[in-house]
Amino acid sequence: MRHRASLIFALCGWMLLSSATALPRGDAAELVSKLRKKYDRIDDLSLSFVQTTVFAVSKARQTSEGGLSLAKDNRYRITFDDRVIVSDGTTVWSWSKANAQVIVDRFHDDPNSLTPDRLLVRIPSEYTAVSLGKERLGKEETTVLKMTPASTGRSVRWFKIWVDEERLTVLKLQLLDLAENEITYELRDIAMNQGIPDSTFRFTTPAGTEVLDLR
Repeated sequence: MRHRASLIFALCGWMLLSSATALPRGDAAELVSKLRKKYDRIDDLSLSFVQTTVFAVSKARQTSEGGLSLAKDNRYRITFDDRVIVSDGTTVWSWSKANAQVIVDRFHDDPNSLTPDRLLVRIPSEYTAVSLGKERLGKEETTVLKMTPASTGRSVRWFKIWVDEERLTVLKLQLLDLAENEITYELRDIAMNQGIPDSTFRFTTPAGTEVLDLR
């Protein structure tokens, strides 16, 4: 989608265990199935994240922090220090503090893109999962799954998720986009079904902000 953060969510400073061995595809498919069943019961989700991007050409590393509020039907609010992206499922607002500008567009539900909803709630069925083994994140032991698109034309080359199998929760995700940039999201303060109000998914344009309406 046009105005998503390069998420979204979305992660570099990671390293797989050197002894990790790819597990049978069936094990990975079973874990993905369990995740889908759990996430089917989620009405809303909120979390904070640290996003790290490693750019393919320059190898420069950029880190920022943000927050995400998410509800089904492609409603979300992604907040950074200097920008906010909001979708009510019909309209998307992308506000830049530095540019004093908000871009307004229709929500485009492109099946080839990875929106926050598709990454964190609707684990995409168009991707094949392979388990890369175990990795410890802090005190949590996770299973690392690599998701690869079954066909060309997708918006990423692959993405990985770090799953706490005991709680069936994604704690980290990483993706490689088509420009070979690697984006990592460390997910924190995860809360589900908290009754996020609908107003969260509407945007009020600040005074003095230029509005660029592309609808």
